[in-house]
Amino acid sequence: MLAAPLLIGMLGGLLLWNLFAYFSDLSWLILAPSSGLPKSIIEIIVDFVLFPALNAIVIQFVYSVIAKKKALVIAGAILSALARLPTLVGLHAIFVIAGYIFEIMPDVLKLIVVIPMIYIGVKLIFAYQAIVAGEADLGEALNTSWALTEGNWWRMLLLGLIPSVIMIPFLVGGSSRILEGTIGWISNFWLWCIVTYAYAQLVTHQ
Repeated sequence: MLAAPLLIGMLGGLLLWNLFAYFSDLSWLILAPSSGLPKSIIEIIVDFVLFPALNAIVIQFVYSVIAKKKALVIAGAILSALARLPTLVGLHAIFVIAGYIFEIMPDVLKLIVVIPMIYIGVKLIFAYQAIVAGEADLGEALNTSWALTEGNWWRMLLLGLIPSVIMIPFLVGGSSRILEGTIGWISNFWLWCIVTYAYAQLVTHQ
């Protein structure tokens, strides 16, 4: 893939940063995707700025290579991706807050809403791609994703689960933040790539 060197470089940079923070006894500087509402300034920056920004750059590159058959100039691609950042931050905030609300629900209520939440989550899996590649606003992105997953729900569920399953062995019984960050970023980059690939295939064959 033509975009692979950039994507590997971005991921490598994150991992080197985390290793530096870990071995310098600056564990609070470790950048790791969080599973709940951010509790520190570092987690806020990661979840609401860094996470959607890197997501946008990955989507821009992968979509350009798959759908347009070309690699963009790095600076131009990054600027183009980051231009969509305000809308992405809004979308990501919705997902983060929804996940946090689910976490604090009573267990009985979780059992009731878990299946509808999974269904809706898969239906909205292409929302990030629609914002970055399709230059849609928030409402249009949600509608586009809902339409694209029609008839493809099970396929997208399986694609989305594969990277997530990687995390399970590393999180069972607790794990260090450096390990969680490393596996978390690898899992997320993989997820962003395969979902963007699926989005490009569906859009170009419409």
